[in-house]
Amino acid sequence: MIRKEKAYFRRTAEKEIKMKKKMITAMILAMAMAAMTACGSKKPAQEPAQMTEEEQNAKGEEIADETDQMIEDLLDDADSMVDDLLEDFIGKIVLEGTWTDEISGRAEMDITALGDSTYDVLVHWGSSASEAAIWEFTGTYDFEGGILSYTDARHYTLELHDDGEEIIKDETTTSGALMKEGEKLRWQDSANEEDCLFKNVDVYNGIDGVYVNEESCVLAIMEREEGFDVSLLIDGRDYAGTLLDSGEGFVGELSSAGEAQNVTITREDNIITVTFEGGESYTFKADEVRQPEEQEAE
Repeated sequence: MIRKEKAYFRRTAEKEIKMKKKMITAMILAMAMAAMTACGSKKPAQEPAQMTEEEQNAKGEEIADETDQMIEDLLDDADSMVDDLLEDFIGKIVLEGTWTDEISGRAEMDITALGDSTYDVLVHWGSSASEAAIWEFTGTYDFEGGILSYTDARHYTLELHDDGEEIIKDETTTSGALMKEGEKLRWQDSANEEDCLFKNVDVYNGIDGVYVNEESCVLAIMEREEGFDVSLLIDGRDYAGTLLDSGEGFVGELSSAGEAQNVTITREDNIITVTFEGGESYTFKADEVRQPEEQEAE
């Protein structure tokens, strides 16, 4: 029974990946069919009645070759397209820390690293001020599958009485999995009908720091009593100014060589985007940030 349950939760994660591969394949095929239709609808330079059989065959082969080349070009990029879309569901993620459930708002999870990609996990689901469901389990995170599965979680109800006494009841064993979704974790367990989507509240989610992106652009943000001092280096040109928090992003003017431009800086998960009033934008990954206190230590 345990083997079946473990296989089920692993298949759940693999099914997510396979579905995305199918979507990409369908999209590629649709594009290829559109290319074939476009090629097939091309009007020959001469009317078919004026072409010899040999010329018609040659024209048909030419159209077929063009179509094959279009399909081949599309398929050449298929692997990279799949990798880009699957990046959110496999690979590394910061697991250690305290997590909160965005769906129920009542579940918290603490993860402690034991080494060799193995972690102790404690899930606390509060049903009332005096009662909570508890899960305790240990699992190893699989980077290739983006999953931490388990088959022997200790699951019980914890009651807290007015006199401070704690009572454990309804203890059982469950199986389940934590699955990577971007920088979040989706949790499924055999004793819990609802999925949970956990966000790590211990991961640094501020915006101040120094960032460098793949184009070697440098963004420096320092929080002040009023607003944020911002410096930006793009293609050898320096911009500087102070931005204010609008509630939906940080807005204000950045100046370079006496010329000011309106700029908005937003953060969504671990991506920070700088957008100029003309529409030009630059992105930075927050996991590449060096926080101010770390810079001073250097």
